[in-house]
Amino acid sequence: MNEYPITTETVPANICYPPSVQALINLIAEYSKVHIEGDPVQYLVSNQAIPLDSSAVVWVQTSSPPGANEYGTPKVIRLYVSGQWKEFAPLRQGDAILVEAGSQIVAPWGQLGYTYSFPADTGLGNYTPTLTPGSTPEGLMYKIYVGYWSSKS
Repeated sequence: MNEYPITTETVPANICYPPSVQALINLIAEYSKVHIEGDPVQYLVSNQAIPLDSSAVVWVQTSSPPGANEYGTPKVIRLYVSGQWKEFAPLRQGDAILVEAGSQIVAPWGQLGYTYSFPADTGLGNYTPTLTPGSTPEGLMYKIYVGYWSSKS
C-alpha cells in the first residue's frame, strides 16, 4: 500500500470557517500539498487547452472556468501519453449500456448512427460507434461510451 504524506501551509488568521462542506474542501485543497516520492506529476484544473508538450501533467479538464474558491464543472481527466491526451475512464470506447428509450444522451456517451469528433488539442480522430450488443428490448435503447466529444454529425 502506498502512503503519501499531506502537508499544509499556514492558513491566514483572518480566514473564516467555510459555510459549506464544499467550501471547506476547497479551503483544504488550497492550503494542502501531497508529497509523492520519485517522479511527481503536476495536476492542472482548467477549461483552457493545455500545450501538447505537457507530458508530466494530469489535466482535469472542466467545462467552465474555475472561479474563486471553486474548481469548475469537471468534464474529463486526461494524461498525455505517446503524443496524445488519453482519457481516464472506467469504460472503453464502444462499451454499451441500456437506458430508457428517449433518454437524453450527452458526452461522454453517444449513439449508433453518429460520428463523434473530439477537441483538437486531444489528438484524437473521429469515432463512429458500429457495434450493438444485439436486439434492443422494448422501451429501452443503447447508449455507447464514446469519450468526451466536442461535436457529432
